Amino acid sequence: MNIGITGIGVYIPERMQQAEELVNLVSTADKKRSEVKMLKRMHHLHQTPIVDEDQPLEETIRLAVADLKQHVTLDQVDLILYSHALLTQVPYQHDLLYKVLQPFGLENIRRYGVAQLNCASPFASMQLIQDYMDQTEARQVLLLCGDQTNLYPKARYVMRSLLIGDAATAVLFSKSAETNRLLACSTHFDDRFSEGIYEDDQQVRFFNEQYQTNIFSGIQKTLAKANRKLDDVDYILPHNVNRTTWRTFCQQYDFPLERVVMDLIPQLGHTYTTDSQLVLHDCMEKQRLNKGDTYLMIAVGLGCFVGSALFEY
Repeated sequence: MNIGITGIGVYIPERMQQAEELVNLVSTADKKRSEVKMLKRMHHLHQTPIVDEDQPLEETIRLAVADLKQHVTLDQVDLILYSHALLTQVPYQHDLLYKVLQPFGLENIRRYGVAQLNCASPFASMQLIQDYMDQTEARQVLLLCGDQTNLYPKARYVMRSLLIGDAATAVLFSKSAETNRLLACSTHFDDRFSEGIYEDDQQVRFFNEQYQTNIFSGIQKTLAKANRKLDDVDYILPHNVNRTTWRTFCQQYDFPLERVVMDLIPQLGHTYTTDSQLVLHDCMEKQRLNKGDTYLMIAVGLGCFVGSALFEY
């Protein structure tokens, strides 16, 4: 049995919001120019995708499923998980997933939401998928990821560090994967930062100081499950926060910066739960991975949660 990814569908809005626009939402006039300069030069953050104001969340996710269906069949899907970081922005009793799945004839399949790890929630889902497929006869599980902030645009910018956009992915896991085999997956939690966005300035500084340490702790947990070391990893497919984060990580843990795939950071910034899947899709489109390459997918959620998964191409 080879549990792994056999298809990825993506949706990235064509409309892009520039760093200047996002900074204008929250910064005072005297700071705007210096902030934009820092975002672009230091962090390599230029723009982020944004859905139209009247686009519902179900359409965003549905477009990713439609893209997936162009490449694979979904007739053996036994379970559907939806990982998201934000509260779903839908009306009361909206039945979001029914509206997403009904056009594809998937509305009667068991479906659950997974959001407890914020942006790292897809890795909680991957753990569930691995356990479920190990213990049942299920042949396919569909993982949906996607958030959008068109109802609250100020949530698109974390001052001096992060541009946040909209995107969705649909990832098909199968028991018969020939590439993208899941070797190990884990989640790491540092409860010193459990207040998340409500932490005071001192705690935020401490969180930033411990950021790379927490990433490494999460990675080590996954690598230990697979009996591997960081030196055995060919690529890191990162959480697209900014280039500075990963440059610091590579310096601290002696990992080659060129093996952290950051091509999408200037183009997309951070898109909540979808970052590493979008990076994997981009790598596959560009034929960047070779048979036998191992790669780590990583995400960090406020809380502080670190999710990571080791795959072999």
